[in-house]
Amino acid sequence: MIPYRGVFVLERRIRELCAQAVKPQDADTLRCIMRELRDALHEHNEDLKRALAEYPFLLDDLNRPAA
Repeated sequence: MIPYRGVFVLERRIRELCAQAVKPQDADTLRCIMRELRDALHEHNEDLKRALAEYPFLLDDLNRPAA
């Protein structure tokens, strides 16, 4: 599965928010950035869960020894 464009946009936004979070600023601005970062990370996590649920493999195959 090739990630769609939205995933790249979200990952770029997460990187930008991380960069903003380490710059000196007032507490209210940092709180806003951290809230947005938390929401973006949650969305990214949900996207990964959906992608994994659709991944084409059988769980039984994981229990078999490698050939």
